[in-house]
Amino acid sequence: MIQSAVPFNVDATGLNVDAGGSNEPQTSASGSASRVETTALSQLPTGAEATLVGDQLAADDRQILRAMGLTDHAPVRVCRQGEPCIIQVRTTRVGLSRAIADLLQTIPCAPPNETAAGVAAAC
Repeated sequence: MIQSAVPFNVDATGLNVDAGGSNEPQTSASGSASRVETTALSQLPTGAEATLVGDQLAADDRQILRAMGLTDHAPVRVCRQGEPCIIQVRTTRVGLSRAIADLLQTIPCAPPNETAAGVAAAC
């Protein structure tokens, strides 16, 4: 299920959600940790790619979006911002209201020339 905890922590093993609600970063086996800030889907520019990592939706709305492919860690690409916000989820395009896009949290993908060392998650 999509988590609604923010912020998320990334360590050597990948994405970890701090289920306890603490703002303390989790650490990897090497003792290092880096904080990754999430961005609302509605704030990403057209053409941006990201990974869906959380939401602030009601259970019924979450269930509908999951049926359309917006599942845990789903890769998304913004095709058009506005009303509706059009995104591509895997091979399907979905139109979302701005209100729903505001409630979906993503981690933008790192550009190819950047590393995942604290900037953004690799897709």
